[in-house]
Amino acid sequence: MPTLGDQLAAYLEYERNRRYSPCTLKNHKSTLATFVAWLKGQGVMTADRLGKAQLEDWQRHLNGRRTPQGLPLKAQTLNIHIINARGFLDHLARQGLVPAPLSSALECVKAPSLLPQSALTHAQVRKFLGSIRTVTPEGFRNRAMRDIVKCCG
Repeated sequence: MPTLGDQLAAYLEYERNRRYSPCTLKNHKSTLATFVAWLKGQGVMTADRLGKAQLEDWQRHLNGRRTPQGLPLKAQTLNIHIINARGFLDHLARQGLVPAPLSSALECVKAPSLLPQSALTHAQVRKFLGSIRTVTPEGFRNRAMRDIVKCCG
């Protein structure tokens, strides 16, 4: 049976033949190479040894990774790794090397919805609204855009 490294090379060639952009291919190669390397470190060399338990362990490992500055990875970064791994697992499933529902063991991380860090004060809003002059066509346009934004919330 081919190794996961061989399967990864075949998957990247499959994506190249489907005309994925060079940036996407570079991203997939990078994230999936770390995934396959981690699996290799866990003793999983071929797809037949890959199971739900290893994927859950990998996701926990991914959640524990840090940036060079010591900060945890952002949810968007984690989700890129997870989505790329899902695509690879789906490809392996199409080849009949892993069970089809195996990729569903990887769940994306919920990204926090952060509030804006700064907001305009009441005085700043009044100053902005009062600064729009309607003596030129651009001024009328700007006032119309302001009114649309104001009405839409």
